[in-house]
Amino acid sequence: MGEGIKFQNNPEESEPEREIKLAENVRRLFSYNFSEKNGEGALIANIESVEALIPGTRTEDLVSLENCAETIDKEIANPETGSREIGKAYDTGYVGAGIGYIKDLESGINPFRKKVDWLKNKFKDVVVIDLGAGTNIGGYELACMLGAKGYIGIEPFNYKDLVLQAFLKITEKELKKRKIGTQIAMNLVKEDALTFLKRLPDNTVALFTFGTDEFILQNGKYIHEVEAEMVRVLSPESTCIIHNSMLHPTSESSGSSMIVDPEFPTSTKNTDGVLVMKKVTHKE
Repeated sequence: MGEGIKFQNNPEESEPEREIKLAENVRRLFSYNFSEKNGEGALIANIESVEALIPGTRTEDLVSLENCAETIDKEIANPETGSREIGKAYDTGYVGAGIGYIKDLESGINPFRKKVDWLKNKFKDVVVIDLGAGTNIGGYELACMLGAKGYIGIEPFNYKDLVLQAFLKITEKELKKRKIGTQIAMNLVKEDALTFLKRLPDNTVALFTFGTDEFILQNGKYIHEVEAEMVRVLSPESTCIIHNSMLHPTSESSGSSMIVDPEFPTSTKNTDGVLVMKKVTHKE
């Protein structure tokens, strides 16, 4: 076993100096042996390619953990402002509501405790796509809690910071503190929701979207197109968990639509407005 990666950050460094060091850290990260878990990169061993996680996904020109170091370097040289047609860069922490929702169900605070096992059953054989992962690993944490097969975080604006959080700051000690439990395969993708969803085969994944609200998504046409793709790719055997989002995929797409699953509450003692949605097929 090697000594692991040691990432050093000097608080007296200027912002450009820190950016350059981050690029170097990421470059070192992806030349590192992913099978080793010591050092700072506690989640490194869980990285899996997007194609392996979801066979049939079109990966041409996709920026993911296998090739992101070069892209991050380019961002530092030419900072991206984000496309106004897609949305705005604005980080939120609403995934915490999803984590709190599951903990409430498990705690027996409400009469739906037994249904947390039903919910976990909907995730056990599928990969979760987290639309708008932000800058933290909360979506990954929730996917682990639900026992999903794998996790892919999609983030067009804060990707660099997401990579930093996931692989340069999360230690084994931090994972134990979060009580993540069994870790699952994962990847992080730098792309907007619509572009990535169009890469996926039909009926293949579970979905999260937390905090993709009106501060981020403001283009009605784009929102409608994303919702249609969400319906198309959602596995009929799985589910979509939504909180504080402009994305409410209830309209019909290719003979199917999504509805709020009446088996699950929208509120618990400590959370409110969490939607658990399922896919239904309409007969002609």
